[in-house]
Amino acid sequence: MEKLVSSLPLHLLAVSLDIGRVSDLTYVLRGVRFLHCLSELATRHTKLEQLLLDDVKLSEQVMDLIFFLLSVLSHWKKEDHLGASPFIHSSLVAGSLHLMTSYFSSQWHELVHILLAHPKVDIFMDAAFDSLHEDMRLLSVRLSTLGTKAFPVGPFDSQLTYFICQQCEASLQFLLSLCQQKLFRDRILKNKELCRNGGILSLSFTILKLGVPEWLKGSTDIASSISRQKAKILSILLQLCESESISYLDEVATLPKSMQLGLEVLDLLKIAFGSKQKPAAGSHDKSYPVGSVLISALRLVDVFSDDSNFRSSFI
Repeated sequence: MEKLVSSLPLHLLAVSLDIGRVSDLTYVLRGVRFLHCLSELATRHTKLEQLLLDDVKLSEQVMDLIFFLLSVLSHWKKEDHLGASPFIHSSLVAGSLHLMTSYFSSQWHELVHILLAHPKVDIFMDAAFDSLHEDMRLLSVRLSTLGTKAFPVGPFDSQLTYFICQQCEASLQFLLSLCQQKLFRDRILKNKELCRNGGILSLSFTILKLGVPEWLKGSTDIASSISRQKAKILSILLQLCESESISYLDEVATLPKSMQLGLEVLDLLKIAFGSKQKPAAGSHDKSYPVGSVLISALRLVDVFSDDSNFRSSFI
């Protein structure tokens, strides 16, 4: 068992060097899930637990695997948005991110210190947000394509779409939890690709543009998941905008998408106040998250309207 644990991350890393097909992603996904299983098993296996705690080389290999997988996934541009590829991709992104809480620390402030001490932390940040953005792009294309005359939809398609939403939401929650830590937030604000070049802005725009197509109007689960995702990305934006160290709005003010994002948030409020969304009749989902989106959107509009770069567009 100990030998398997010691060799698995390196094996998966070697396989990841030559990923070219969906079947390769599937194989690596199984390996990542096995790593999660081994981590859970360690709580009931003393020798295994000791190995995970003491083997510095193993920890380095797991971290390298996470960083490399996210880098590969951030550039995965396959157009199989109607097949299994988006589900496997989104599952692998979420699984890779959550390996950190399994193998390093489940305490976010501790995990942030571990990440910031790593020499490639900026590469991790870029890859994490970019790979999630690719997930969201695939989800967006899927939502807009399925259900048309060219691509009729069945019960399986609806269920698979919900599974993809769940994986995207898990990844987004992970990044939100990191962004809630001041040290990580400050490091993001110094990241040129994510801030000045609009990486987070583009991700936000893609998520806020997600809509529930007509063929899924009856699926409260999917509608709720998309709404929660919008609330989470708005929360990340708020965290960045309210930072006292560096002005995020100053960093993105010259980007065309920054104004588009502001208008998108305003449209969100117009739709919400114009035709209030409610859960489908007979739904027992008590956590329908429209309120979270509205609160975050209102706070964000308040921040925009109070900033000299955007004030004229919001008054």
